[in-house]
Parts: sequence; C-alpha cells; structure tokens
Amino acid sequence: TSPATASTLEERRVDNSAKAEEQPVTTKLQDKKPRISTIHLLGDFQVFDTKGNEIAYRFGPKIKQMFVLVLLHSHDGQEGISTNKLSAQLWPEKTTTSAKNIRNVTINHLRNILTDLEGVELVFLNDKWKIVYGDNFYCDYLKALNIAKMLQQVHSPQEQEEEVKQLIGLLQRGTLLPTFVHYEWFGNIKINHDELFIRIIEKLLPIVEANNEPRKVIVLSDVLFSFDGMSETALTFKIKALKKLGQKAYAQSVYDRFQKEYQQLYGEKYKENSLEE
Repeated sequence: TSPATASTLEERRVDNSAKAEEQPVTTKLQDKKPRISTIHLLGDFQVFDTKGNEIAYRFGPKIKQMFVLVLLHSHDGQEGISTNKLSAQLWPEKTTTSAKNIRNVTINHLRNILTDLEGVELVFLNDKWKIVYGDNFYCDYLKALNIAKMLQQVHSPQEQEEEVKQLIGLLQRGTLLPTFVHYEWFGNIKINHDELFIRIIEKLLPIVEANNEPRKVIVLSDVLFSFDGMSETALTFKIKALKKLGQKAYAQSVYDRFQKEYQQLYGEKYKENSLEE
C-alpha cells in the first residue's frame, strides 16, 4: 500500500469513526412524520399528496417557483404578494400581456396540483395572492421556522429539549431550497431566513457544550456549516467537541480542510495554531 493510499484509508477510518460517534445524537422528525399532504423545502423539494404519493415531478420550474414565492409571502401574518410583484419576480423579461397569460396558466396548474393535498390552497384575497393552509398541511420549513422563532423568545432554550431535537432533525435535511440559489428573487429572501437559523444555532452551541454533549455539538456545528461554510463558530465548537471525544486526528483534518477552503476563498492563510488553544 502506498503512503498516499494508507493516508486516505486512515482519513476514511477516522471520518467514519467520527460519523459513528455522531449517529445516536438525534432522530429526524421527518422520518416519524407520515408523508401525507406534506411539502419539504429543506434540502430537496419533495411533495406528498393525500395518499402519500410523491408528486414533486408535477411541479414544473415556474409552478414550483410560484408556489414557493407565494408561500414565503403568506406565513407569519403576511398578507401575500401582489399580481404585479409576482409577475415582475417570475417573468421580468415578459410584456404585461404575455406575463398575464403565462401567469394565469401557471396559477391554474398550481391550483390543480394543490387539490391533491389536504388543507392547502392558493387564493386571491385583498388584491394579493396567498397560500392558505390548515393544521392538516405539513411543511418542514414552516415547522422549523416556528420552532426557531419560539427558541429565539425563550430565556432558556435548553429546557425546550424536544423542540431543539426537532429543529436539529429538520435542519439536517439541508438549507432552504439550495437549487433555488440562482434565481434572482430568491437571494435576499434566503439570506434573511438563513440568518434566523444561524442565530438560533449560535445561541444553542455554548449551551449544549456546557451540558457536556459533544456529539450534539458536532451535529449542530455541521448544521451551522451547511448555512455558512466559513463559520468560525462552527469550526471552533466542532474541533473542541471532537477533541473531547478523543478524535484528534479527525479534528486536525476538519481544521486543515477549513484552512484550505479559507485560503482559496480569501487568498490568505487562516490563523495558525487554533488546535493548540
């Protein structure tokens, strides 16, 4: 075996060992939830109808964008989105007449698809388009948002153990629709929503660390990395937790990888000797 291969095998062994350590930390909420009238916006876009069939394939690119755009303007007491704004966001290059025709067709398609889900519909109310949903409709992103906002308000989030576990399980699916990042209208919306989750995780990390839960710290750090790949907070907490678990070689590889990516991004070296602190 060449030294390079041996090194790669060792890295994989350490990597797998650390992953094995992480496994018992949390269960994923979506695995327990029956997939009926359910929409996943965290990670991959998935839709399950009232019979549990996966029907995301029925959402063409514009139908999907319309649904997400209206939904993100419909929760938390928001009144919805105007027809003009909807057209300007989704069909900026079209004339008013052309946009109107395409918009009407897209709305009809979306409404038709939503009839196969329970407790969710697209309505036109007070000159605004809005997604109205009831308790029997489940969206992982809206659930995560509600938990995050609740944890933001409470003085001692560590007492909300079940909610914290649910939030971690949800955010482990991924960030809000990563495949949407190239849509111009989505950028600012995503930044604002990501910031809420980042603040909550940064609030939880020192609490979980103080509770002597290094495996949970690693999972939270990885979730934070998914939102911000260059998060020094995630790096610091993950390395400390790995060292606490005796995973010093893996901690070193995490640090080396971060340093390499930092150099590529900023054109300068990341501070040295962090592992010795």
